[in-house]
Amino acid sequence: MQLTRVPGLAPADAPVRWSADGTRLFVVRTEGALAKIRSVDPATGDVAGTATISPPESAGVLGISDVMLARDGKQYSASYVRNLSTLEISRDLF
Repeated sequence: MQLTRVPGLAPADAPVRWSADGTRLFVVRTEGALAKIRSVDPATGDVAGTATISPPESAGVLGISDVMLARDGKQYSASYVRNLSTLEISRDLF
């Protein structure tokens, strides 16, 4: 078995799944609170579409992970980690 590099993909692109007809590869690249999903033709590197997903509120989001796609590429699910904290300032304590 010989491995072949897919044209148009970067090291940060992670494969998610094949399209329903098996001709395209869906890949995801996460960038902080965003995940960019692309549909790539593995033979030519042609990108047919790009979608960006993000949590409804990005405050405190450390990153998106576990992106899953339906076979048709129209529905998705993803997980994200969020860290929120509260700063309380007290004055005139003494």
